[in-house]
Amino acid sequence: MGADAYSDYPEEARALPRIGDAFQVDYERVLALHPDLVLVWDTGTPEPVIEKLRSLGLRVERIATARLEDIAEAIRRIGVLAGTEAQAEEAAVHFTAQIAELRRKHAQDAPVSVFFQISVAPLFYHQRRASHQRHPGGVRRAQHIRGPEAAGTACECRSGTRAQSRGHHCRQ
Repeated sequence: MGADAYSDYPEEARALPRIGDAFQVDYERVLALHPDLVLVWDTGTPEPVIEKLRSLGLRVERIATARLEDIAEAIRRIGVLAGTEAQAEEAAVHFTAQIAELRRKHAQDAPVSVFFQISVAPLFYHQRRASHQRHPGGVRRAQHIRGPEAAGTACECRSGTRAQSRGHHCRQ
């Protein structure tokens, strides 16, 4: 079993071999682990990375989490894929209950500004359709970011082209 460079929960994840991140994968290290399954982030892992993993004969499954509510379903799906349905169901129910409690607790709170930064260099952020920016009470604040260091679901590269495609990562 391996993990991306940023996986740190649960605590045991910190001890797993690192295979890269969504944009830079150490394919030799992945192959050395002999995985039965490789999970990729549906809206974040670039298509060339997914295609390369598949071309190496690996079983690749996309995990989609566009909305906060999708996380519980993703947990359940991973449980099915891993053969750990009971543990996954327990975790999904617990997650859903925590979200419901947070929504109840903060239902009357004033909205807060949210900027969800994924990396620093290059700057990579999430802004489109992100439910963590709306619940409970988040307001998107990334729409003003433009320039060669910017990336994410909406950015302008140094070339002047505007990219909004899945997996775009501006390195110019």
